[in-house]
Amino acid sequence: MSPFFSSHQVSYKRQIAAPLQTVLAFLHDPPALMGLSPVIVEVTVDPKDQTKYSIVDSLLLPFGFRTRISYTATIILHDDGMEAESAAGAGTRTHVRYTVRAVSEDKTEIEEVTTANCFFLLSPYIKGVIEKAHNETLDRMAAKLEGKEWPA
Repeated sequence: MSPFFSSHQVSYKRQIAAPLQTVLAFLHDPPALMGLSPVIVEVTVDPKDQTKYSIVDSLLLPFGFRTRISYTATIILHDDGMEAESAAGAGTRTHVRYTVRAVSEDKTEIEEVTTANCFFLLSPYIKGVIEKAHNETLDRMAAKLEGKEWPA
């Protein structure tokens, strides 16, 4: 790996007051999941390959500037969740893995592990975007699956 790139991994857990199958079915609907993100504004599935997605993010940059970036992701569904690999430009690559486990009949724990590899000067900004966006997505998912309005 280049000395100009750094890797960062974070893990988030949430308990959702919903049955395992409900949470798993939601994870298996990537456009619905991505639709909860505060930064993703467009998702298009490749008609020739249902695992490939084109995604557009709207990002707030320093000094109040807003920009859109387009990138691709590959999403693989698993019996216990899903994972996504993306290449988001400027050499940034991410790997996200969601896993679920039943806590009780009506409560499910979801865990997200995200690894980002990016240009070291962009690392603080990318870490901040991931932290805010992924936490808010998990909060929105919990609210949606628990039948609550967002913001909770």
